[in-house]
Amino acid sequence: MNIHIVEQPEVIVGSAAVFTLPSPALDHSGIGHLVEHLVFRTSAVFPERHNLFALTSLTRCKMNASTTGNKSYYFAQADTAEDLLLLIEYLYAGLMTRTYAARDIEQEKSVIQHELAFYAKHPAYQKQSQIWRGDQHPDAYQHWGGLPDILAQLTADDVYAYKSQYYQDSAISLIASGVTMEHIRAVLSKVQTNISVEHQQALTHPKQPVIYQPYTLSDDKQGLNQPRIYSWWLPAQYQRSILAQLPIWQTQWPELYVEEELNHRGKFAVRYLCQEKGSPENACQESACQESICHEDESEARAQKFAGWFAGQVVTDEPQIPTMTQFPECIQALLASGLSVNDKSMTGSLQSTAPKLHHIDQQEPANISTILISQLIGEPHISHIAQLPEHQMLKTSAIDTSKSSMLSHQGSPSIIQRFTDTVDCECGSYQPRTITQLLDDMGDKEFLIREDMWVIKIKDIPSETITSLCQSSTFWAPRVQGQLYTMGVFEQDGLYYVWGAGDRHPADNMMYIQALIDNAKTRYQ
Repeated sequence: MNIHIVEQPEVIVGSAAVFTLPSPALDHSGIGHLVEHLVFRTSAVFPERHNLFALTSLTRCKMNASTTGNKSYYFAQADTAEDLLLLIEYLYAGLMTRTYAARDIEQEKSVIQHELAFYAKHPAYQKQSQIWRGDQHPDAYQHWGGLPDILAQLTADDVYAYKSQYYQDSAISLIASGVTMEHIRAVLSKVQTNISVEHQQALTHPKQPVIYQPYTLSDDKQGLNQPRIYSWWLPAQYQRSILAQLPIWQTQWPELYVEEELNHRGKFAVRYLCQEKGSPENACQESACQESICHEDESEARAQKFAGWFAGQVVTDEPQIPTMTQFPECIQALLASGLSVNDKSMTGSLQSTAPKLHHIDQQEPANISTILISQLIGEPHISHIAQLPEHQMLKTSAIDTSKSSMLSHQGSPSIIQRFTDTVDCECGSYQPRTITQLLDDMGDKEFLIREDMWVIKIKDIPSETITSLCQSSTFWAPRVQGQLYTMGVFEQDGLYYVWGAGDRHPADNMMYIQALIDNAKTRYQ
């Protein structure tokens, strides 16, 4: 593993670390996204399914991850080096675990299905999914988040094959601050030692290579009558220049847009969308057209005209460095300090595999060069928008409290217990913006449900009892069993709150949590 220790930047408070590794989107299944969830769900060393939620709710540490079309980032932040090393141990154990129970996979797929359903409420996302689904070009974007019907087909064998192929030590980089190289190596070695024999065998290269087989979409015949899309794929280093000029270009060509995320080959797409016949925005802009609505052939003619115009545009060649705005400020600083501009294996902004272009101005290669887009592209790839199938939700089993208690691996202390031994657990202060809005409307009420979200106000229970309750796997059973997308606990103005979001059965799950709180209150009294 490539390990890099960064002298602590001023912006980093405490200690922080981030694992980065390739996780290419090979199809529309969202396999990389599912694996990200499973890393936090359970591991051969820390099998308790509720670890992540308890840690982030009861301690000041932060852990999360982000997956794109070609990279995954797993990060942690803690107040002390000792706490960070424990989080590194937890993350690394999750990265190295490859074998999962079918039930774990189905329950986490259920969580992701609900996440996708949330995005699908937005028309822009629906349109984007239709475009991705209808594009059959080798450079076509694969939906790293997953399309519901393809995600539903993933199995434990798929997860094992994907992690065996990409989650190798040699492909992982670890950037850390506030800890020593010796301590990190000791933690990594400890994880490898504690993994069972069968897992150790899984970590070695098998006799027969295990390769993930991508899922393919069947041809969607319904898409043949849908609007056409003209697509060009360009190297990443030209993206910044094109995005800067895009608002000006769109004044003449409003049908133009750019996909900002890189595909699995390190390229981005420039697209021209032919409007549907009869759509109001498809009014012909050619003076020769007397009708208010363009016909299909007129839309195609306009697209061809755009293709010729686009080839003559000038762009600049600039290094493309990804912005990690989705990460906490300290993690962004850590990545900025630990990543090299030219290290394509770590930045995720892959350099183009196309032949090196000569600089038109004959300046030194280090200088930014200008080039006609015609030197980068050929004929556009033409595809149709595909109709999305009816959204499929996975069936989930009812909450079974008898099975919600998880035993520690080989009798070893759970990570929650180990954290309790080193720090005083306390409820955090994080809650999603949507939950904050619910609090404003809550007033004196003890609970509130709105659509797929709920909040419970906890009263007359000491913080020690709340902490003990939140350390149990029973408390987190709704999230672990895939009933809702996320839940948490926080303290505000001396009161404690439990919240859930993205819940399929908000009333049932809120009543379940309320019953646990009432039982804890009875025991306390």
